[in-house]
Amino acid sequence: MDQETLLQLAADELARRSLRYREIEILDYVPTQPDRALLCQEGSVRVFVAAQGDPLLQRVRDAASRRNGEDVDLIEQVIRPRFEGRTRLSPY
Repeated sequence: MDQETLLQLAADELARRSLRYREIEILDYVPTQPDRALLCQEGSVRVFVAAQGDPLLQRVRDAASRRNGEDVDLIEQVIRPRFEGRTRLSPY
C-alpha cells in the first residue's frame, strides 16, 4: 500500500470520528531486566491506549516507576497474552 492511499484512509477516518486532544503522560522507564520483556525498547516511544478508567493503565504506570520486576511480569503475564492468536488487520 502506498503512502497516498494510507493518507486517504487516515483522512476518511478523521471525517468519521470526532477529534479530541489530551495530554500524554510521559514516564521515564528504566527496565528492571533489560534481557527480558520490556514495556518499551530503549530509544523508542510506546503509547498505551485503553478505555477510560481501565486499571491496566495504572498498572503500567506502577510497573514503569517501581523498578521491582513488575514491568516484566506485566508484559509476560498480562499484556502479551492479550495479543496471542490475533492476526494483523488490513488498513482497509
